[in-house]
Amino acid sequence: MLEAVTGGNIVLHQEGERRHKVGWLSGTYTPDLSLLMDKRPVALSTTAAPSRTISFRPRVPIDPLVDRIKAAFDQNPGWTIREMAVSLSIHPNQAARKLRQWYESRGFDLPDLRSRGQTLANVARPRNYRNLADAAYAMEQSGLLLREIAEKLNVDRNTATLALDHSYKTRNLKRVDGRTRRKSLAHKR
Repeated sequence: MLEAVTGGNIVLHQEGERRHKVGWLSGTYTPDLSLLMDKRPVALSTTAAPSRTISFRPRVPIDPLVDRIKAAFDQNPGWTIREMAVSLSIHPNQAARKLRQWYESRGFDLPDLRSRGQTLANVARPRNYRNLADAAYAMEQSGLLLREIAEKLNVDRNTATLALDHSYKTRNLKRVDGRTRRKSLAHKR
């Protein structure tokens, strides 16, 4: 059939890089439908048909992990790439690479993965520092250092800082920076 349409004339040329297993072949032909209809009288147009191109490329096998990552990406819109990677027990860079592979293999543009974590930061994270704000404020007023407040609340220093910032913000007070506050305390370090 292909020979009948092309008249047996396909011009091959190499695409891509001229290295082993990197390039591929493309064939260009001009279809000649009059060869198919040799027994039927049909009025064909005298204009030449446009040439067609066929790329002879092997399909790249897709890792089954790619589909699992895409499924996790779609099922959990509140997750960042790091959280998806942890759930699948892989490195976050590998998760991002496999997700990119899924989109590129289907000809889609990859969404901006950097903004995904930034837009979900306020939605996906629990706001437990708001629950700790009053306790953190009371401890700070009693003269404890930030490190000691974090230890007593059983959180890291960043969460303790968020709790203190929230408590000052809700009270419409200006928070003194840590260096100035440590100088005013009786014990340092």
